[in-house]
Amino acid sequence: MTKLVDIVLIGSGIISTSLAILINILEPNWIIHMYEKLPDIACESTNVWHNSGTGHAGYCELNYTPKLSNNEVNILNALKINKLFNTSIKFWSFLAKEKILDYNKVIYNIPHISFVVGDNNVNFLYKRFNKLIKYKPFNNMQYSSKFSKLNKWIPLIMDGRDKSQKVAATMIEHGTDINFSEITRQILTFLRKKNNFHLYLKHTVINIFNRNYYWDIYIKNNDFNYTYIVPTKYIFIGCGGATLLLLQKANIINKSDYAGFPISSQFLINKNNSIVKQHWAKVYGSVINNYIPISVPHMDARIINGKKFLLFGPFAILSTKFLKYGSYFDWFKSIKINNIKLILHAGINNIHLVKYLLHQSLMSKSSKINLLKYYYPKVNPDDWNLIKAGQRVQIIKNTVNSYNKLIFGNEIIHSSDYSLTAILGASPGASTSVSLALKLLKIMFKNNNYYQNNWKDKLKLILL
Repeated sequence: MTKLVDIVLIGSGIISTSLAILINILEPNWIIHMYEKLPDIACESTNVWHNSGTGHAGYCELNYTPKLSNNEVNILNALKINKLFNTSIKFWSFLAKEKILDYNKVIYNIPHISFVVGDNNVNFLYKRFNKLIKYKPFNNMQYSSKFSKLNKWIPLIMDGRDKSQKVAATMIEHGTDINFSEITRQILTFLRKKNNFHLYLKHTVINIFNRNYYWDIYIKNNDFNYTYIVPTKYIFIGCGGATLLLLQKANIINKSDYAGFPISSQFLINKNNSIVKQHWAKVYGSVINNYIPISVPHMDARIINGKKFLLFGPFAILSTKFLKYGSYFDWFKSIKINNIKLILHAGINNIHLVKYLLHQSLMSKSSKINLLKYYYPKVNPDDWNLIKAGQRVQIIKNTVNSYNKLIFGNEIIHSSDYSLTAILGASPGASTSVSLALKLLKIMFKNNNYYQNNWKDKLKLILL
């Protein structure tokens, strides 16, 4: 039998990688295996072209601060996300000091701006601003409804705009554009130099069995088409939408309690240097429909491999894949007799979302350009091309009283003895990856007190 591994990580994205480097720092002698079915690392949601690169800190994302029924603004989620993101920044700064990460090649300073049009939206933004500036992370936020000021912040967005429009914006200068895939690559480059860390590309986990005191993982070598077994004490499943399928195979979740709702996306991209250089901000707008939190459009300056680009989107697309490089049969494989009722109820109770996704999927490029004109009045359609972005799987969860809980976030799932953990769901995973990894450590090693007795004090020093 293969030697018992301390922990197996399934998937090579930023959350698996964050967990790997934390465990290596805390327990340098542990044997860590990471399995990735694709020929390279970070090819799915973590990939630089598959996300907006926003360091989500609650500065500009209006869906983190919803309007309440009494017209007040709830800022609690923005404060929470900011705290989680700052944990990531502290840890990445530590890795930079340890020469594990080249901070200047992965994290760039860029203003985060919220921009709105219309009386109601302007009033909402002003209330949001007045609430947030009372808290330290938001003390430097600026607000303006003056065309002259906004023209300095976002010249492309203001150029050619009707001056009779009621507009406003908030701006924080210390926002970030982040290359999450390069963070992942640099960390894994460091770990692969360690004798006790092993990364296996083109290896697919096909099944997981609980052997009471350890787990057997059945792994297929895709190059040579043979299957072998790896025994391990602990498992983390972090392979995006495919996580649901593995949890079902391992009998970790009740098949009547969870299902998946896959959503693909596209961005419009501009590579015209004369246009790109005029926009240096991440500009988020208001939610198109209050009940669809995935519909927040944004116009993002990006730095990718040292070059500047301009992206607008995302545009949602219906898909049956659970991963961009997955199979069109993924969603059908996840449907079991037990969860059909759950899926049907979720569809009926979220019919507005289904209609929205159908509408977005049928939008032509010209229709998407017309939406961009709301932000960029003088847009030249010839400067923009559509690119396929990442694939997300939203969680459909059975609740006590209903079958309609569609979750726009992520959730940690674990076995009864906590030795297997997994993350279901999507945003804002990459920005909060370090906090998620720390939470996974607390859960996974709950029974043997590793965290409380051996790791807690060391982590405090790292995250000062």
